[in-house]
Amino acid sequence: MKPVASAAAGLAAAVVAALAAAPALAVPSFDAVRAAHAPSDLPLLDRHGAVLQMVRVDERVRRGPWLTLADISPALRHAIVLGEDRRFWDHGGVDWRALAAGSQGRPRPTVLRTQCSSPPKRKSRASVGSRSGFRSPRAMPSASARVTNCA
Repeated sequence: MKPVASAAAGLAAAVVAALAAAPALAVPSFDAVRAAHAPSDLPLLDRHGAVLQMVRVDERVRRGPWLTLADISPALRHAIVLGEDRRFWDHGGVDWRALAAGSQGRPRPTVLRTQCSSPPKRKSRASVGSRSGFRSPRAMPSASARVTNCA
């Protein structure tokens, strides 16, 4: 066996042994998560049980009522799946092609990312690297060429 293959096999065996020896992570069941869910707004009822208004009881977060999958529009579900993983329906749960591409450290195409900063910051960022330190507004990238990274 070649030294590189022997080292890779030894590393793989060590990883498998470490994973097997590690305790299983405690993941709560679906029923436990659903039972623990509490919306941040509760209805204020009149004496007949009609809702007068919704009162915010938890100011730290905003949680709506629990929704079942049937309550969500199929178009919205489809849009979410396509936004997260456009090849979701083509693989069996693990996108091996994306995993391989990510593990290779392949760089993404270079684009101007604004990181949701203000227009003056974008202008000052675009001026860096010019001789005088400033560029004319005509040298600024157009709004259509700009890509914002607002998540």
